[in-house]
Amino acid sequence: MIRKFIGTIAIGTFVVAGIGFFRGWLNVSSSTEDTKAKLEIAVDREILHSDVTRVRTGISSFVASVLGEENAENERDELSLILQD
Repeated sequence: MIRKFIGTIAIGTFVVAGIGFFRGWLNVSSSTEDTKAKLEIAVDREILHSDVTRVRTGISSFVASVLGEENAENERDELSLILQD
């Protein structure tokens, strides 16, 4: 049971890291100094925040349109404004 849980967490971590690298959230760089190797992983918070905002807006717009709420049109307008930025 624990083995499956740890495996699921590991796979999830690799998937998120792969998406993050592809989307530009993560930057990996390396350098060597004498006998030491240095690996740096940097997170671009601006791109990450922008993508999270877009996903949240898209989900709320989708839910509003599925539920048929009156403000679904306003949600779609907000989403289009965010996507234009």
